[in-house]
Parts: sequence; C-alpha cells; structure tokens
Amino acid sequence: MLQKRIKNIKEWPKLQKIVAISSIALLLIVGLYLILSDDKKQDVGVCEEMLFQTYIDVDGELQAANSSDISIPEELFSDQIRVWNMKITDLVPEGTRVNKGDYVATLDPSRVEDELKRMDERLKATRDQIQEIRLDSGVNLSNMRNEIQMAKDKLIDSQLKLDQSTFESKAYQRQAQIEVDKASRFCDLKDRNYDKSKRRFITQLERQQDDMDKNQTIRDLLISLKKGIKIMAPSWGIVMYAKTWRGKKIRVGDDVGRFMPVIASLPDLNSLVSEVFVKEIDITRVSIGQDVRVKVDALSNKLFKGSIKNIAAMGQEMPGTQMNGYKVVVSLSYDTTSVLLPGMSTSNKIITSSWDKALVVPRQAVFEQDSVKYVYIKSSGDIVKQSVKVQGENDRFFRVVSGINKGDKVFLTMP
Repeated sequence: MLQKRIKNIKEWPKLQKIVAISSIALLLIVGLYLILSDDKKQDVGVCEEMLFQTYIDVDGELQAANSSDISIPEELFSDQIRVWNMKITDLVPEGTRVNKGDYVATLDPSRVEDELKRMDERLKATRDQIQEIRLDSGVNLSNMRNEIQMAKDKLIDSQLKLDQSTFESKAYQRQAQIEVDKASRFCDLKDRNYDKSKRRFITQLERQQDDMDKNQTIRDLLISLKKGIKIMAPSWGIVMYAKTWRGKKIRVGDDVGRFMPVIASLPDLNSLVSEVFVKEIDITRVSIGQDVRVKVDALSNKLFKGSIKNIAAMGQEMPGTQMNGYKVVVSLSYDTTSVLLPGMSTSNKIITSSWDKALVVPRQAVFEQDSVKYVYIKSSGDIVKQSVKVQGENDRFFRVVSGINKGDKVFLTMP
C-alpha cells in the first residue's frame, strides 16, 4: 500500500504537465474560433469593374400578336334582339388542336327561347290587332259609304225641288236653293270624313304591319341565333381561352355577349410576344427599343432576347391589383424548335441603362446617414469610413462614380 502511494506521488508532475499542455491547446482552439468567428461576422467585398445594368423586373404572359378570334354568333351583336349575353355550357379544353369547322363550345339557349316565346306572343297579338282593324274598317267604312249615298240622294231631292220651284215665289225658290247648298255641303263633309277614316285605318294597318314585320325579323334572328349556339372553329389552330374583364380566363358558366364577344382565340405561334404591365412609377424609365431578357417559367433553363415593341398610351388597372400600370409589349427572338405557347408565364428584365465598365460594390457595403452614402474600407488593417457618390443600382450592386478605387475591400456589415 505504501509503495503504491509513493508511485502515485512520483507521477504527479507528469500529470500536471499533461493538464497544462491540454489547457494551452484548448485556449488556442477557443482563440482561433473567436478569430474566425469575428472574421465571419466582418464579411468583406471588393470594388470591381464590370458590366453594370439597371433594370425593371416585371412578370408577364406570352400572347400571340396575330390570332383568329372565336366569337359569339353574329346575330348576338344585333341591337334588334333583347338577348345581350349567353352562358357557356360546354367548352373544349384549352390547348385543344382544332381544324376549321371543328366544335369548340356550346351556349345556353334558354334566354333565346324565352325571347322567342315573347316574340311569338307579340306576333299573335299583332295579327289579332290587324284582323280587328280590318273588321272595324270594313264595318265603319261600309256605314260611311251608306251615309254618303244617303247624302247624295238628299242632294238630288233638294236639286229636284229647286228645279220645280221655277213658278214659285222668290222666297220659296230661295229656301229651295239653301236646301241644295246645305245638302251639297253635307255630301262634301261625308266624303271628307270617309277619306279621313280610310286614311286612319290604312295608317293603323301600316303601323301594325310594320310592327309585325319588325317582330318577324327579330324572330328570324332569334331562330338563326338558336341554330348557332354550337360554336365552331373559323380556322385551324390551338384553342386558347379569352379573358374576362376581370382578367380571368373564360370557363364554363361564364357569360359572353356583345360587350365580351370573344370566347377563345387561335393564336399564330410564329408571332408570340410577352405582354407585361409596368407600374406607373417606373414607366418613365421605359422606352421603345430597350433590350429585355425574357425567361419563360415553364422553360426555366432558357433565356430569350427581346426588345420593347409598344407602350400603351393610357394606363389601366393592373390585373389582380388595385394599382395602375401601362401595358408593354415585348417582341421575342426565338426559333421554331422552342416549345412556346400563349398563356405561359414570363419573367422580364427590362434593361433601362447599361455601362460596359463600371465600378461597383455590393449593395450590403453601402450605408447611408443624413442622405450621405458611405462605405467602410479595409486598408492595411485599419477601417476607413469613406463617403461615396453612386449613380445607378440594381438588386445586387451600386455603381460608384467617386470615393473608391478598383480593388478596394469594403465591409458588408457595419464594423
């Protein structure tokens, strides 16, 4: 037991040395970790010279610049019929390839049938009215002709009495002449009344006949419209649904009519463009001819070149938002091997300005205080706060025109 204790006492210095070495190694590891951690916190970037561009990012959609519309029947545009819209009850799937004359959609005929029923009732009422006018005119004019004949007979009697009064007194002759004149005026009155009544009946008949012809024309239009409720393709192509005034694609159950006549379109796939809406605060930076980089979401690995082709003169509410924007059309450069279809979503970078050789620093390196922009430069172990002048920015860099040199290291976080 005593020898074991003496052996342990002799090993203490060795144990102390091991502990000391371990402590020093631990301190070195902790110190190195703290240094690396501090360096990590103080990330740095470099002022570089490169191609620098400012741009506006907007989402859009592929559309065909040229297309054939599949519209409502022509009869539905007529102001004569009181059917302003019809409901879609069936519609072929979007993207269906059709030939000229192929079936596309069906419209609900119920409103047309209701209007046809109303027209039939009006036509019947008009026919009845015409028949009644004819009967009334026949009876009334016949009675008036009898009255005219009686008036003429009375005039003849009066004239006969006047002729036989040659040897009568002057007073009697005068009275007989008055009777003749009176009978003559009465005949004239009956003739005029007859002519007025005849013209009145003719006018009534003409009006009723005009109403009947008008209603018959409307009925013919309605019958033609009912026959055309099945919508056929005007040419060959791929069916692409039209959009409602709310910006949503037409579907079964939606109404179409003279104020929203297009059901679908058959786009020309060789004339695809990207249609975008640019916010009104950015539209002053956009001009015709500017380059655009277009990325089709369905083909995420492919980038297309484009340019601004047209800018709307008037702003409008952007679909799905309550903000105003301007419709901008971007022409595309693509080959026939690209699988591009109308309705595909696009991401568009409109290049508003570009410099081939520009000094740039990361956005994180630029700070601002009292409207003055500055950076922290790492120089020979020191940290220098340096004011800079910037002109242009994008989502990654600021373009610096003074205050910093190429190759300078800048802190990305405030030291």
